[in-house]
Amino acid sequence: MMYLEQLKSSALFNLSLSSKELFHSNLIAWLLEKTPLKDYLGNYFIKAAGQELSGWSELKVKREMKGLDLVLCYECDDIVSILVIENKVKSVPYPSQLERYDRTISKSSWNIKGKVLLTLSKPPFLTGYSQGELEYGDWKVITYEDFLEVLRNGLNVIKREPYLHHLVNDYIYFLDCLVELDKAIVLRESEPFDAFNNPLLAELKELRLHDFYLKKQYQQLAKLIHDRISNKLNVNIQSLGTEIEWNSTGNKLYVNYGMTRATGMVDIKFLISKLI
Repeated sequence: MMYLEQLKSSALFNLSLSSKELFHSNLIAWLLEKTPLKDYLGNYFIKAAGQELSGWSELKVKREMKGLDLVLCYECDDIVSILVIENKVKSVPYPSQLERYDRTISKSSWNIKGKVLLTLSKPPFLTGYSQGELEYGDWKVITYEDFLEVLRNGLNVIKREPYLHHLVNDYIYFLDCLVELDKAIVLRESEPFDAFNNPLLAELKELRLHDFYLKKQYQQLAKLIHDRISNKLNVNIQSLGTEIEWNSTGNKLYVNYGMTRATGMVDIKFLISKLI
């Protein structure tokens, strides 16, 4: 596949292999803080989170603060505001993880102005749309395919910065290949589930991207199972990927997905309420 060969030729992709997700978060943080793209990208993320653009300044980016990928701190009317960005590239999003982050954020004293999930793989558990934007609860969801267009348009901002222009252009080239890879990983209900014998897996192992392939395959399998149960059985099934509430009342069925010891898994649990 052409995009896999193109990935091999990308300097940034090869540099990213040692840290993968951290690489992308660090690069975005650098673009937001230290380059002429900072106002352009700052405006983009603040607007994407549903906030007003007027009056903000002094943008600072904190990495891995309270376990969160990117925490954007900026001043607006002399008040420090916070925007959280959760970044998913080598992994797929999990509702339970976002719910844990919500609990972390709720315990803080931050002046939270928005939460953004930036993800390569479009989540199968979206709760709705708002003005054309994807959402999960009060998280705004941005796919890397959409972010690619933002970066492409940003090239005009840095056209007189040859080194930065070249660097961002290579990053766009790199991301475009990842987006094509994401689109190629499709599980259809009419086909047998045989993730390990797919020729694509062997190619991705060479590029150290096979874990993303397996995570997405099992995520899609969980979605197919969840949808089939929802449509065919009269059972109280919870939203895909929801954390189990062990103390809740009533019988409930949970379908989750994940990885353990480099192996994909689909987890189906039926919670039987306690007899009183």
